[in-house]
Amino acid sequence: MKITKLVFIISLFFSGAASATLWNVDGVLHGIDGGFGFSSLHDAGDSSPMSGAEFTKINSASGTYNDVTGMVDFTFGLANTDMLHLTGTLMFDEMGGGLSTNSELNYTGLDITGGTTIADIGAFGYMPNNVCCSGSFAPNSFLPASGDLNYMTLWGADFGSNIFDGSYKGSTVGMDFRLELSAVPIPAAFWLFGSAIFGFIKFSRKAKV
Repeated sequence: MKITKLVFIISLFFSGAASATLWNVDGVLHGIDGGFGFSSLHDAGDSSPMSGAEFTKINSASGTYNDVTGMVDFTFGLANTDMLHLTGTLMFDEMGGGLSTNSELNYTGLDITGGTTIADIGAFGYMPNNVCCSGSFAPNSFLPASGDLNYMTLWGADFGSNIFDGSYKGSTVGMDFRLELSAVPIPAAFWLFGSAIFGFIKFSRKAKV
């Protein structure tokens, strides 16, 4: 009976672990898609996260995304030497790949100068589904590309309220970025652990005979 319970617990462990995918950020992409460029921070113009003069480019990116919990932990290196850290939760629709609801990511480390300065600590808001425009990858989406690569594209802006309600009124800085991500391989030790446990179970059964 004890062995049966152990097998059941291990099965739950393996099934739960297999259901989540952790994605590593491989890099930040630059270019134009659907008439809009990416990846940079720019003047939000009090209402739009996707237009206005560019403040600074996002030169580098690192971090992880968990597609089950939605947990985001990104760090961006900006051309103005700031290091922008984003944390929070993003949930995407499985079929369409778009954000499932209004979302926000907390930021630290931002201090844009040269006419515009915002708080060092705050949040960016992102609207659900396709925000606008044509192109290969819609804003605010996470879709498979080719091979083992996926692209996450987000366009949003800072906002004034405690909870993002879809309004960018009063926004100062817009953010757009496209990240290239790849699935983190499950360590070999994970599978060896499972093999060892099942080997132990088999040995225990033989010992009882």
